[in-house]
Amino acid sequence: MTKTSVRHAEARSFYARLLAAGVAASNPRLERAFESIPREAFLPPGPWHIFSAPGRRYVETPSADPIHLYQNVLVALDLEKRINNGEPQLHAAWIAAVDPQPGDAICHIGIGTGYYSALLSFMTAPGGTLIGYEIEKALPQRPWTISNRSKA
Repeated sequence: MTKTSVRHAEARSFYARLLAAGVAASNPRLERAFESIPREAFLPPGPWHIFSAPGRRYVETPSADPIHLYQNVLVALDLEKRINNGEPQLHAAWIAAVDPQPGDAICHIGIGTGYYSALLSFMTAPGGTLIGYEIEKALPQRPWTISNRSKA
């Protein structure tokens, strides 16, 4: 592993622990999912536009380094339409509440570019199925397959 990839893995690991702690989830599969799935794989190339809720505007990251993505932030998928990759803490809470199990079948409507679908797919492995739908044609679809089970 390069020094940069180690740094990114450490950031993803901390991000996962922080999200799991924030929803008081003692679910190691939830934490492992956030740690294992690279958020940047489901986003347009950086630099990225991060939404600032208090100012209701977007701020561009200083570089395309994925380290900027491992925070509880909304990231623009389509800046003009204000479509974002959702807030990780909120999604972690929803996923923890649903508590998907290995072998579960999930239908995810409104998958965006598939990041949270990939997390759900990870949590239902082995043997689960995830089918995702998205009506916004402008969003690039980034199917994520884990053991050839997920269709996005």
